[in-house]
Amino acid sequence: MSETPDVGGGTEAAAGCVSAAGLGADRGLLGTITVIVGRFASLRTQERRVLRRESRLEKYRFQQVARQILPKERIRVCCKTPSPYSSPHLKYSPLRERASIAGLMVCGSPWCCPPCAARIAEGRRSEVGQAIAWAKSQGLVVVLSTFTLRHGATDSLEASLTALTGAYRRMQQRRDFKVLRLAYGLSHTIKVVEATWSPDNGWHPHLHVLQCLSPGLNVSAYSAALAKGWLPSVASQGFSASARRGVDVRATWGDVEKYVTKLGRTWGAEDEITKANTKRGRGDSMSPMDLLRSVALTDDQAHANLFREFALTMKGTHQLQWSRGFKKLVGVEERSDADLAVLEEDQAAYWFAGFTVSDWRAIYFCGPEARADLEAAGDGLDRERVDQLLAEYRARYFSEGWGFGA
Repeated sequence: MSETPDVGGGTEAAAGCVSAAGLGADRGLLGTITVIVGRFASLRTQERRVLRRESRLEKYRFQQVARQILPKERIRVCCKTPSPYSSPHLKYSPLRERASIAGLMVCGSPWCCPPCAARIAEGRRSEVGQAIAWAKSQGLVVVLSTFTLRHGATDSLEASLTALTGAYRRMQQRRDFKVLRLAYGLSHTIKVVEATWSPDNGWHPHLHVLQCLSPGLNVSAYSAALAKGWLPSVASQGFSASARRGVDVRATWGDVEKYVTKLGRTWGAEDEITKANTKRGRGDSMSPMDLLRSVALTDDQAHANLFREFALTMKGTHQLQWSRGFKKLVGVEERSDADLAVLEEDQAAYWFAGFTVSDWRAIYFCGPEARADLEAAGDGLDRERVDQLLAEYRARYFSEGWGFGA
């Protein structure tokens, strides 16, 4: 029988006890409110767990599709093959109130692997937030400058991206840019590369650059000064840029903070469950996540080829690039994407349940749903449910999965 009392009878009984103790009817009402609030809190916890499970399930399913698209890349073993340094197990983080399966090899790709990308993006978001807080404490103005160029449906991502990054380097080498740095006190930057695709215009790579400037900034004048160097720099790469849209500068804290938050949603971090896996392109524009979603839902091979092009083009590219010395100044530790993919920020996280190699084969054989359900059970610290699920997976594996190897 449930330990939580019925809202009606249980509340009345509680109110009666309070009155008998001479504390008055007001405390009885307070008791009623406390029970109701507790019920709502419990419901919200359950809703969070359901949404978190859906988020995990989507990422694991999309990862499975990405493996099929990229059979020769490291993602083929990610979250699949046990690590040589640890056995598969379920660990629980009290800080985040969630469980996760650990002891597996990871690919550490921020571009093509949904689970790794979520963990990496969350770590990077924290680093960038730290940089912005430092700049604010120094009285600096932080702006978000976006650089784009014109492109067509027939341009490959590699060609457009090479031109974009080449133009940015060329702009920084120009004499007028060096003058601009001094005039506006441009001291530190963090650069992020992104790309979307649309049927009409093909690949659309763009650079977002967080820039720290001296106070008293005139945004219009600064934007015009940047565009003056950007347009000829793009032309030097054999492309062109719009005088009106080639450079966009946003200087409000709302825009910058929105951008920083977006870093953690490239693939959706589990603790951002209300907005997980929701990043989509505008209009008919598709993010890499949209392309992968399309393949998972419709088996669209054209989109599979585009996702493959994106993954192979971006392979080895840093998602974030800090200007020299900025990390050290802010106090951000140097961590690789692979480090962030396996890093446990919660030092209080602990082992909750262990799996044998045979167990893990059974879990993996039963698909993304099995992993999502195990982690959901771990979220509630429900060891009985974990054992029940394991028994179901073992039975299914032994009856259907002989010869299957993890």
